Amino acid sequence: EPNMARTIADMVRGYKMHTVDLHFAYGKWYDFYNFNNVSAAPEIINYVCEKKNVDPEDLRIMGPDLGSQTRFNIDGMSKKRINSHDIEQETSEELADKINGHPVLVLDDLIETGGTMCGARKKCFDMGAIAVYAGATSGVLMQGIHRVRNHYKKDLFLTNTVNRHQYSKIDITPLVYKTIA
Repeated sequence: EPNMARTIADMVRGYKMHTVDLHFAYGKWYDFYNFNNVSAAPEIINYVCEKKNVDPEDLRIMGPDLGSQTRFNIDGMSKKRINSHDIEQETSEELADKINGHPVLVLDDLIETGGTMCGARKKCFDMGAIAVYAGATSGVLMQGIHRVRNHYKKDLFLTNTVNRHQYSKIDITPLVYKTIA
């Protein structure tokens, strides 16, 4: 993904590029190009709170891996990949204290295989969460989306950055327009 993005960035060098929750929006080469990366996280959080009737002050936002924690500047789990579909996730007592007794939104930039999101749900309930929702900017692979949907049921929320399936309910068109205006 970063290599393809760098190739495209080289082709359009000199132009400002607007992205939404770019998967690799950190690192030395990223800063070299004229990127304007915006986050759909506020839209996802607001949508979940509205649809699930959750008080935003009570909702705990957490990342299922280090990448999402870095992208969204949130607390979360660490992960170790076993293979392309299976991972091990570790939590801390501090994270458990924050989650215990609260609804939790597991927030990530994309869903490919869905393994990270699925593992996070169980861990959150193990730490005492009263409800766990999955939110992602981009649902990339249908197999992964279905896997997450099987775990989260009606509690999967995706933006329309990839608008080819029924789960892309959060319209971020206003965010994009505002960004490029």
